[in-house]
Amino acid sequence: MLAREVTKVHQEFIRGTATELFNRLSDPRGEFTIIVGPAINVHEENGLSVSDDEVVREFWRLTESGLVSRREAVRLVAQGSGRSSRDVYSVIERTKKLG
Repeated sequence: MLAREVTKVHQEFIRGTATELFNRLSDPRGEFTIIVGPAINVHEENGLSVSDDEVVREFWRLTESGLVSRREAVRLVAQGSGRSSRDVYSVIERTKKLG
């Protein structure tokens, strides 16, 4: 993830692989902070199953941070958990109904 102009009014957060970030920055200006983390699909590679609670927790962490839209959060959680976007959405809706 790249964070541009952190603590300023026009701060921006851009997520993606190094290649995706490079391709999105046609005219890089300002101060950047590079944040490196594990691959998004780390759960799938390790053969770990991701619980519904973890899926919901990650979805809300992403959306409440304001970094991504709800649709993008569903896509990222699906990608990171090895589940389909439809399954992630179903888990979120089911959890909302349960309170």
